[in-house]
Amino acid sequence: MVPGGAFFGCNLPPEETQKRSAPARYFHVEMSIFDMISGLFGGGDPFGGLDPDDLEMFWKIEHELDQAERGEQTEAQALQKLGLKSVSKARNVMGEYGQRHMGNPAFQQAAVSFQTRTHLGG
Repeated sequence: MVPGGAFFGCNLPPEETQKRSAPARYFHVEMSIFDMISGLFGGGDPFGGLDPDDLEMFWKIEHELDQAERGEQTEAQALQKLGLKSVSKARNVMGEYGQRHMGNPAFQQAAVSFQTRTHLGG
């Protein structure tokens, strides 16, 4: 990673670079061609700072937004749990996860795993 995050058009402030250059398990170094093109044209981080390879994140976002829509928590609480700033951004991030992983059978298995843990209270 280039200091300052100035790689493929990503101009992250130093504090963001510090957060993202932390342990390798939280920062995915490989970029897809879509990520590179998006960065070149000012697309920023389509995953809102979340790990793009976290197969369960799509399902977690869906669950938290559903809980907010049902009135079991506020939108602000849901967004805080997700680390996102708006429902619109959360939905866009869900779309990015869907595009990236939809053809991956492990993505569907992640849904089953997440739902099982959620329903069992884990």
